[in-house]
Amino acid sequence: MIIFDQNIIIMSERDSYSSAGQALGIASLVLAIISLLVSFIPCIGSIALVPAGIAILLGAIGLVQASKHNAPRGLLISGLIVGIVAFFIAGAWSFLINGTNNAFEDFEEEVIEELNNVIIDEEVQEDILDQVSEFEKVIDSIDVKEVNISINNEELSDEEKEELKESVKEAGKKVGDALKGLAKDLEDIEEKRPE
Repeated sequence: MIIFDQNIIIMSERDSYSSAGQALGIASLVLAIISLLVSFIPCIGSIALVPAGIAILLGAIGLVQASKHNAPRGLLISGLIVGIVAFFIAGAWSFLINGTNNAFEDFEEEVIEELNNVIIDEEVQEDILDQVSEFEKVIDSIDVKEVNISINNEELSDEEKEELKESVKEAGKKVGDALKGLAKDLEDIEEKRPE
């Protein structure tokens, strides 16, 4: 009982404030803010689901305690709201990542199925190898001296023509190697394909 100027002021338990749930409110808000920041990070934002869930749980428990003891609820409500927002953002990342993984797996299965459906007989493989050999012969037979090449109306020197010839041969060999690799890959696919 407190006495002021002859007036008696009596404070009841209902009028007094308690700090019940405030520690949980602070913990909830801190976890929620951390979760919100982490949830915005692409690809790893989904790991914020756990701390956001804990923040929501702490906020809810603290809110119940604060309601029973007539304590302030501002921190608790803030922690709950930020935790829920972080939870939904992290959940969206998780949903997006899982959906993307499923799409890639489906695409991979379709590609493998299509590769298994490719039928390549020996005649086609031999034809590809023959064409590669003919291509290499054509590239080797090119004589840059016979070709009149000019750049900006200036004829190339013999040295520049030789460099060009080597570049063309090198490019031809790379194309030939790529075609040989394709033929070998097609042969490997045919051998691995179930009958």
